[in-house]
Amino acid sequence: MGGYWNTANAWQHVPHPAPGLEREQIPSERLGYWSGSETPIQFSTTIDGAFGFTSHVSARATWVSPVFDLTPDLKASNTAPNNAVPIYSSPAPNLTLMLRRSAGSLSRLAVRTIEFGHIADPLQVTRLSSTQEITSDFYDAWDLSGGTSAMFWWGAPAHMRYWRVAFVIDRIDGDGPVPALPELLAWGVCQ
Repeated sequence: MGGYWNTANAWQHVPHPAPGLEREQIPSERLGYWSGSETPIQFSTTIDGAFGFTSHVSARATWVSPVFDLTPDLKASNTAPNNAVPIYSSPAPNLTLMLRRSAGSLSRLAVRTIEFGHIADPLQVTRLSSTQEITSDFYDAWDLSGGTSAMFWWGAPAHMRYWRVAFVIDRIDGDGPVPALPELLAWGVCQ
C-alpha cells in the first residue's frame, strides 16, 4: 500500500498527494495491522472455570487474541507500560479469525466468544459483555466451506482503547461413542 498520511488527519490515507501540500511518508511502524501466525488449537481435558460453563464439558480449547491498542496515537498521562499491539488501520478496527480443520469430528461442540477491554490500561482488561453463544454460526460457517475451514469476525467496541477477544470451543458430554476431537489451526488478523 503506497501513499502518504495526511498530517492534519492521521486516519486519512492519501494515495496520490496534491502538488504543494506537505505530507509525510507512511512510517513502516504505523502500517498498523496485526497478523498472528497459524497456531494449533489444543483441546485439554482439564477444565478450569476461567471461561465459565464447566458442567458437561469433557474437553476445552481456547484461542485468545493479544490485547490491541485501538487508539495508539493517544498519549497517556500515566506511565503504565503499554504492551498492547497498536492498530493504526482505521477508526473502527475488526478482528478476523480463520480456522482450518485437518482431522477429527466437529460433532458435540459448543462455541462461545467473550470480549475484554479497558478504556485506559492494557494491564487491566476485563470482561466487557456476557458470553456470546455462537454454536449455530460455527456450524453454519463450516457448512459453507464443505467442512474444511471457517471464518469469524468481530468489530471493536466504540470508545474502547484496549480490546481482546477469546474464542472458546467445548466438547459436550453425551450418550454414545465419543467422536475424535477436531484438529484445528487458527490464524487471526486485526486491522
